Amino acid sequence: MRQDAAQVGIGTSVPAGAYPLWTVTVPAGAAAITAAMITQAGGAPFYDTIPQLQVSVDSRVPTAADDTGAVNGRVSALYYDKVQQQPVVYAPSATSSGLALLVSQTFGATGFSTVSNFVYRASDGALQINVGSISAGVVADFAPVASVQAVQANLSSFQTTQTNTNATLSADISQCVSGVYGVSTASGDRQGKGLYQAGGSGRPTFVYNNSATDVYSALAYYADVTALSATLSTDISNCVSGVAASGDAQGLKLYQSVGSGRPHFFYTGGDEYLATYTDVTTVQANLTSFQTSQANQNSTFATEIASRVGTNTTNDGVNSPITYLGHNNASGAPFVISSLAGSYRIIPSRPGAGFNSISNMSTDSSGNIILKDSSTADAYVYAPTSTGTIAANGNISGGWWVKTGNILRQCLKITSTTVSGTIEITFPTAYADVPTVSAEWADLDGNSAWANVLTQNGAPVISATGVSLWARALGQGGALADSAGWGWVTVEGPVAD
Repeated sequence: MRQDAAQVGIGTSVPAGAYPLWTVTVPAGAAAITAAMITQAGGAPFYDTIPQLQVSVDSRVPTAADDTGAVNGRVSALYYDKVQQQPVVYAPSATSSGLALLVSQTFGATGFSTVSNFVYRASDGALQINVGSISAGVVADFAPVASVQAVQANLSSFQTTQTNTNATLSADISQCVSGVYGVSTASGDRQGKGLYQAGGSGRPTFVYNNSATDVYSALAYYADVTALSATLSTDISNCVSGVAASGDAQGLKLYQSVGSGRPHFFYTGGDEYLATYTDVTTVQANLTSFQTSQANQNSTFATEIASRVGTNTTNDGVNSPITYLGHNNASGAPFVISSLAGSYRIIPSRPGAGFNSISNMSTDSSGNIILKDSSTADAYVYAPTSTGTIAANGNISGGWWVKTGNILRQCLKITSTTVSGTIEITFPTAYADVPTVSAEWADLDGNSAWANVLTQNGAPVISATGVSLWARALGQGGALADSAGWGWVTVEGPVAD
């Protein structure tokens, strides 16, 4: 006796891990739930009733309880195979896969096919076997013994006749010329098809097929060859040899071309027209005239070259040639044209009265211009200068800066509306070393005032990034007091390049 206990709940969906028992479907407009609206849910864990189990047993075919018996094995399934069109049983002991047709005699034997039908054919007394599916039409016929014996007799008679025919053909073939002896299809050889004496040409004719049609070629007699050899020997004795020396091309033919009026020479690899005596004398006259003209031109070139400035002929990786040197009338400056840099001016140095000409101008690694004039061996250094404005930030309400070389001057406008003896200022641009600082101060109340660098412990409070000022005013009665106001602070010193 088995007993299960469960907690029953009602809901519109099945919670995780729960099993559905009944489904209640209430039609629209129903006033009450009836028994017809309640059905057992799919997958509900209910056991079959005793009558249901009895019906299931009555519909089954009896079989062995297991496969341990020596004679009968257990059948675990019986169905109809639509592909094989045969009833099929599933018996684990029958085949390796457990399947077998009911009419099969193979039982899974390796190398055999299943027999699906076995009949006697009355028309000729043969046995017919369908292998596999009947609808597949794979049939094996087994003939009667009499039919087999008749075929054997016919075969023996044919073998005797064929032996005699082969002997006759062998004797005939031994007296024929082979059409395939020595043929190499890889080399493009063709099989010979015939060799006969042609009535029209009176010479032997050889026949072969070129893959498109039969080709008939007449062969020469020995007398034809000797006659041609004699003719060629006479003709060759009257010819110019075309045999080439080592490394030269062999001459093939030489004739007079009507179109060009010149000899036309052919050789292995090409052909050329040969010059006549008239061609040579014409070239000589043209050469003499050209030499005279070139001598005159060379003289002109020499005169022009003497008046020009030399330059590189090619770009050697360091210097490139100047292709033109000129003077601009508007600017009064000479200029050059280079294939690499294009056109650019040469700065002139034409000093007036009391001035010296510049003999050299260059720059150093810091960008300073170094000038040397004709009056002294010393050089003058000019640092590049740049300027800009300073934006308001903190107690800095504005200002401007000037940089000459690596020396930076910053002029800062300082505003301090709170009375305080100490005013801390951070430089907008830091210095490479401690700069010099000067300050001017005006008191908001109009009193006499001044500002200077704050000193603590005997040292000024100043660094490369900022400074602390001490602002004082002379109040009523001559008393000194901290001052609120505004002023200018000038900072100057070196900065990093």
